Amino acid sequence: MGAGETLLVFQTKQLVPRDDDDSGHPSMLVTTTRKFHTQNFLASGTDWYVFCPGVMPSGYFNGGIDVYIYWTATTAAANDISWKTSFEKIADTFDISTDSFAAAIEVVDTGNVGGADFLQICNTSHLHSEIDGIVAGDSFRLRLERDTGDASDTHAGTAELHMIEIREAS
Repeated sequence: MGAGETLLVFQTKQLVPRDDDDSGHPSMLVTTTRKFHTQNFLASGTDWYVFCPGVMPSGYFNGGIDVYIYWTATTAAANDISWKTSFEKIADTFDISTDSFAAAIEVVDTGNVGGADFLQICNTSHLHSEIDGIVAGDSFRLRLERDTGDASDTHAGTAELHMIEIREAS
């Protein structure tokens, strides 16, 4: 695969919400459909995480990764949303009782262009050193966070996550 080519796509039904918030309470991520478009609701006031387990395709050249986030808003408010992405390599000696994600990379999507229900696409870029050493053929998890506690996240409404795409960095 070459620069800018799609490596993986995680559709909403494939996304896994976090199983607890470190206090034992489920995150209660809501998945629904509208006009046959599946979406996850990530409401304001709560930090949300979704996890995307995968295997890096054999055509990956072991360089940087771009993560594209496809989302809509339930309201027409034109405010910013803070998204953070991070990667975790799952190797033979991986202990599943602990997380070992690389540092998160943040993107602030500056507004809800077009109003409610218009698809927004934003992206983060990771150098190879920022994806936990993942190479072609490695198992991994991608973690996406909507960080409503971040001062940059000024969108009071719900973000509707549709899909996540991973591309070879251009």
